[in-house]
Amino acid sequence: MNSFLLITGLFLNTVSLSKLVRERFVERKKKRMSLLLIHLGIADLMVILLHTPLEIVWSVTVTWEGSNLLCKICIFARSMGFFLSSLIIMVISVDRLHAVLFPIHHRVSSGRTKLMLALAWVAAPILSIPQLFVWSLKNHPFITDYFQCTPIGYFENQVLKVIYNVFVNMCLSVLPFTVMLICYVTIMVVITRRKSASLSASNANDQTRFDKARLQTVKITGVLIFGFILCWAPYNVMTVWFLVDSTNAKSISYTVQKFLWSFSCANNCLNPFFYNIFSDKSESSPNPGHESQSFMLRNSTRGSTSCYIEKRRGTKPVHMKTKSEGCDHLNKIDIVVSDTGTKSTEILL
Repeated sequence: MNSFLLITGLFLNTVSLSKLVRERFVERKKKRMSLLLIHLGIADLMVILLHTPLEIVWSVTVTWEGSNLLCKICIFARSMGFFLSSLIIMVISVDRLHAVLFPIHHRVSSGRTKLMLALAWVAAPILSIPQLFVWSLKNHPFITDYFQCTPIGYFENQVLKVIYNVFVNMCLSVLPFTVMLICYVTIMVVITRRKSASLSASNANDQTRFDKARLQTVKITGVLIFGFILCWAPYNVMTVWFLVDSTNAKSISYTVQKFLWSFSCANNCLNPFFYNIFSDKSESSPNPGHESQSFMLRNSTRGSTSCYIEKRRGTKPVHMKTKSEGCDHLNKIDIVVSDTGTKSTEILL
């Protein structure tokens, strides 16, 4: 199982990460989703390169062949990868929700996204620190030459052990799932309301374009939640089973146990597949010679915020009409496009 996950995850994440890095740094396509997926790809590669090889070697040697320091470092490193991946998945969900609630502000300001990513990178090692104390190298009480890297013997009573396992499980799966579910439901509610309000829009083509962009967000979030549940459910079932009834849990086949424990890593292997199917291509920067729309914010001389949508062909604006009423609270913005004639268009956000 771990060998399959290593090969599959390494291939999918390497291909996906190479594509994203080329788009962002070589082709200069400053898509917000590309930035988020680059960080997720790095986190997933950390899990695949630090967790799966360790499990493969460990299953061959059975005993721990390294030092106590190496034991602590390896467990800390693999835990950090899992925590980082879960945190970045939460960042992506929150960022997509912000993009739907405040499309103009999200379009022109990436500071919030970068701050959330920075916090995820800081929080991941902090959440992994307990592993340095819980795990250590222990000698078997009856077999002299048998050493193992294990948390056994650290907790003085069962209550502390349960608290520790609940904390880890909450951070790795329950909290990310809760955040994703809240974001997904909120996005669905907002899109449904705005779709109902958009029936009166005068330009069906513009309405359809914006509906498709929002549909991409729903697809990404929905597939993400499905994949997360599918991959983490076996791990959570085993964790709860061992906490509630460890005797019967240990009675099942060791091969089945290893399969269920290892299945959480499948999420890190499948993330590139899930995300790239529904990757949002509508965030690309406009290319010369092609007609596109861009959202912008400007401050007036009096300090108020002006919002407008600008229709461009290549690098030249065709015509525009602005409103300055606080962008994040606007339900719609009127734009005027001069092509062969003058046409009024109403775009719902």
